[in-house]
Amino acid sequence: MPARRNALRRTIGNMSNSRLQKRVFEAVVNGRGRGGKRVQAVVAPFKKSPYPTRNIGSPTKVPAEARARGWGLYSGVRESLGVKSIPGKFIESALDARSKREYDEEWSTTIRKKQSAKQKAAAKVTTGSRMAQWAVDIQRNITNANEKNSRIVSSDAINMLKRQKNVMIVDLGTGAGKTILPIIQKLNPEQRRRVQVAIVDVSSKDLQASKQLLIQAGIPEKNIIVAATNFSDMKRNRVINSIAGKADIATSGAALHHISRSQVIFAEANKLLKKGGSFKFWDWCHPAWRSGTLLVAPKGAKVSTNGLAYSSNGKIVKAQRGTAFISQEKGKYKNQRSELEQTREMLSTWISLLNFSQEERAKYERHFDGLVAQGKPIHFSEYLQQLESVKPSSEAKPQVMEAHKTFENYRRALNGVGFTTKPPLFSSDSALLVHYSATKK
Repeated sequence: MPARRNALRRTIGNMSNSRLQKRVFEAVVNGRGRGGKRVQAVVAPFKKSPYPTRNIGSPTKVPAEARARGWGLYSGVRESLGVKSIPGKFIESALDARSKREYDEEWSTTIRKKQSAKQKAAAKVTTGSRMAQWAVDIQRNITNANEKNSRIVSSDAINMLKRQKNVMIVDLGTGAGKTILPIIQKLNPEQRRRVQVAIVDVSSKDLQASKQLLIQAGIPEKNIIVAATNFSDMKRNRVINSIAGKADIATSGAALHHISRSQVIFAEANKLLKKGGSFKFWDWCHPAWRSGTLLVAPKGAKVSTNGLAYSSNGKIVKAQRGTAFISQEKGKYKNQRSELEQTREMLSTWISLLNFSQEERAKYERHFDGLVAQGKPIHFSEYLQQLESVKPSSEAKPQVMEAHKTFENYRRALNGVGFTTKPPLFSSDSALLVHYSATKK
């Protein structure tokens, strides 16, 4: 009888947990159910705000490593639903689902397909003015980063082709093809005919355009593999599974931060590669979104990877809930700037990404420097609220807040799924760009 009663209790407990998990999911992802609106104020606080605050996006897109305390999302969901005992795994699962959906919506072509001719023409003009604004801040750096990555990857491919009949390269997050095409263009015509290219992206429209560019570059159509999938869904994709263990090289450019859990995409890259295969990519690297409130740690202090504590003079200081530290110390690698410098560059760049003038960017940099000099906390969203009355050069479209991480986050995640890593290469152009090199064990 006791065994039967215990089994019954477990069954009832599982049923109760199932209902609770469903309630959390509906509240976080869809804003439905009792307490759903209160939860939305926590996970999407800027959704209905005026321009530009609404373009910050959602805290669910920040790195999973920063969610628990740096953004207070766990405690916020529990308080909003009035249930203090919600397991963290229920909240994390719902946050991951919401993050995936938001990135799908951001990059999906379905929105563009529904636009009228007039809207498309207006969007084209807006895009042109945006790129003119961004060029000073970011576009040159992207071009240079793709060029550097192409030299590294094409050298690997050429050396492999000297030893074997053909080579398969997988490009994760292909988009418009600006990462894979420079690689192919560094191969001679005979080498291009011996290369298989697998392109992976959530946008079917972009994939088809990139496929045509690859064909024009000399890659035989039969050698091009197209996989339309979100990074989170790669393990369930038929095309991806068909090439598992067959790739020689995996690469990517400024795409892998589009998933809040790095281990997920790194594990998929590992699965795609042959033993000894190389994984070489570049991405943004900075700690600016460890929390909504950033504090500069004292000089000489060593800050933890997630920014939730620092050690100094033998003492450990923990950040309060809703805050995180950034370090002032220079890195040990060539061109590696301090976290403070990375944060300054990223936040001021976002002023431009929101289409404010260079004068507004310079003004923010002075504001940032003043806070640091006075030892005051850095609240980027609060500063943006002050810009609500300032007219931008054109309406900004990007979802600014993304799952950017530090290079330590990436290095740990790569090692954790079976890669050996080489020291990262930091860009001389920008404090934000890092090139990674890993090999499958």
